[in-house]
Amino acid sequence: MNDNLHFEYQAAHDSFHHYDGFKWQSGTMLIASSTVLWGLLFSRDAPPSATQVACASIFISLLLSMWLLYAHHYRQLYMSKLHRIHLIELELKMKLNAPLGFIGVTDRTRNLYGPKGHNIDIFVCMLITIFGPIYQSISCKCEPKLFFGLFVMMGFSCYVHWNEKKMLADYKGTSTNL
Repeated sequence: MNDNLHFEYQAAHDSFHHYDGFKWQSGTMLIASSTVLWGLLFSRDAPPSATQVACASIFISLLLSMWLLYAHHYRQLYMSKLHRIHLIELELKMKLNAPLGFIGVTDRTRNLYGPKGHNIDIFVCMLITIFGPIYQSISCKCEPKLFFGLFVMMGFSCYVHWNEKKMLADYKGTSTNL
């Protein structure tokens, strides 16, 4: 039985690292392409119209929102792997991840400081979405339609935050039985 748990433990660790790394590999491409789009739009001789900036902002916010949803889906997958890792560690009396604790399984004995990765995702998406409208507002004039993309991003961010709360509540109600 212990051999099977050791193999499962290793597989869960490998999956966790794969899911977390792949999220940023794919996200980097979308972040870079969004930045390039802003660069192309603002590097022209004639300044872009407010409508062009608003459309680009909405497009970028939708693109990055899809990545945000994708990243959140992956977060749910690797959180389930971490949950299983903690349960196996309890059973085998291992301590690799024990200090970090897991909701509904063990208490945290070590704190992690600074923003969490999934909050950084949202911050990066908001920052890139809002760059164009702010630049346009400073260089030309501020129009309300410039910020529609931000509202799209805020809507998706609220959905991800709400879904995160549901996921964490599910873990709080989990049993520690294998």
